[in-house]
Amino acid sequence: MAALQSNNYQNHGRYNSTDYDRYVKAAKSKSAEQTDRYRENMRNAQNQLTKDTAVVPLYNLAESHLVRKNLRGVLWHSVGEVDYTRAYFD
Repeated sequence: MAALQSNNYQNHGRYNSTDYDRYVKAAKSKSAEQTDRYRENMRNAQNQLTKDTAVVPLYNLAESHLVRKNLRGVLWHSVGEVDYTRAYFD
């Protein structure tokens, strides 16, 4: 979401909102180290963005994995990747 800040060179659509910039800046600040404070500021930024303009994701990545009960050693990463290189059947 920071890419949509007014001063970001990746803001190719030239979106400009002082309120949005303020929320993102507050979320990045040292005082926002508390998780609740960070989430509140990012939620406010998202709400401001939704009010101002329509932003639609181009795609949503999803994967399905059918796995037998006796398959072991699969690493399920928190970012959504799956590593079968150490997998074996029990």
